[in-house]
Amino acid sequence: MTADNLTLGANLSAAEWELLKDCPEYGEAEQRLLDGLSFWLEGLVQTTIAISGIIFNIFSSLILASKDMRNSFNLLLIALGCFDCFYLFGSILESFRKSFHLATSVHTLLFPYVLFPGQMISMTASVLMTVAIAMERYVAVHYPLDYNQSMNDEHATLRRVLKYVVPVSLFSVVVNLPKFFEAEIQWIDDPRTNETIPALKVSDLRINVHYVTYYNHYFRLLFLGIIPFGLLVFFNTKIYQDIQVRRKRRCPRPPSSNSNSGDKDQPATSKRDACQVQRRNVNANRRRYEDNLAVIFMGIVIFFLVSHFPRIFLGLHEVFVSTQARLCGEHGKRSFSLWVHVFAYVSHLLLVLNSSVNSLIYCILSSRFRLQVVHTLNSVGSRFGFKKDPTQRSAMVAANNNGVANSLGVINNGLKEAISLNGLKSSNGMTTVGGKTIDIVSPEGSPLMETQTTQV
Repeated sequence: MTADNLTLGANLSAAEWELLKDCPEYGEAEQRLLDGLSFWLEGLVQTTIAISGIIFNIFSSLILASKDMRNSFNLLLIALGCFDCFYLFGSILESFRKSFHLATSVHTLLFPYVLFPGQMISMTASVLMTVAIAMERYVAVHYPLDYNQSMNDEHATLRRVLKYVVPVSLFSVVVNLPKFFEAEIQWIDDPRTNETIPALKVSDLRINVHYVTYYNHYFRLLFLGIIPFGLLVFFNTKIYQDIQVRRKRRCPRPPSSNSNSGDKDQPATSKRDACQVQRRNVNANRRRYEDNLAVIFMGIVIFFLVSHFPRIFLGLHEVFVSTQARLCGEHGKRSFSLWVHVFAYVSHLLLVLNSSVNSLIYCILSSRFRLQVVHTLNSVGSRFGFKKDPTQRSAMVAANNNGVANSLGVINNGLKEAISLNGLKSSNGMTTVGGKTIDIVSPEGSPLMETQTTQV
């Protein structure tokens, strides 16, 4: 330990000395490992996935916005895809800056006031929007009658979407307002070009002990980790239970009785009764469709929980070791163990992967979405001279005419009975404190600050 460190350590308590003895240590081989993971994992692999994810999200949003697919759930998925695209775009820029060292002066100038807080806002919005969609699915499945009545209004879909998107967007901005003040721009002389260039500098706020403890540790861990995680588990569990109970209550419909009794005095089913039968069957098929959407979203939520678990785990770990990490950093030692840095790389990659595969999960689980994708590809192909397959369009039309039961493979028997009886038609990094380096590890996918050499 140097003389400066001994001077700083003169005022340490016995407990702090014990913590200082356990500071992580690793040499050049471990540092080369971290540099390699930074380039390959956070750089090349993460950028490839992010670019693919942006393409998938844009394409799926176009599919979900089509006339045949437009409903409140799909519009909420479009909003989620938009937030994910913003986060993926920020991760690509961050990979170019940190892993590939390709940041330009414009990139550096935009980072503290636009790119960094913007990426944090988009990640927060993605988390909260996932919770909001889970709540929307829970309402649709747990209170089907109220949900069906509210959807009868032609303006209900737009109001329902705005009811979730607007609060999520506003709360995401408000929560991340401090992020606009965590980094600053300082101008330094470049000895190679003899020019003054911008460089990033961690602000005093970012290294304030109370700010780091109460905002970055407790507040963000609680409101962006533990609470969303618990809500998603709760909503998913209740949705699964409601679907299982509803499926057990469904019984096969008895065959319709033919009027072969010869009793001409007994009238056939009245038009009013037929309309009630039709309405009941339409509502039943709508409930089946809502159940199917809930099952699809359960798959999205499960992957979300798996992808965000390392972020939450690292946040909890950082809370418990924050005192030791601060002491080790102030005395020029490593703040976090090697596995924490490796796990942070994995966490960042999983967050990017989660924002990239929502549309893929939807495509795998939804037959209606797959049919619409095939129809869209056929339509695009026909414009370039490729022969259009009419059977795919017929399948899509048949799926839509079945109400919304095509996703579950359910045939609207009651509706057919009503039509046959009455002829009705259906209408359907590192920073410095006093010149001493401190690691800043971001478990939630935010950029790591570079090593700073400026006295604070």
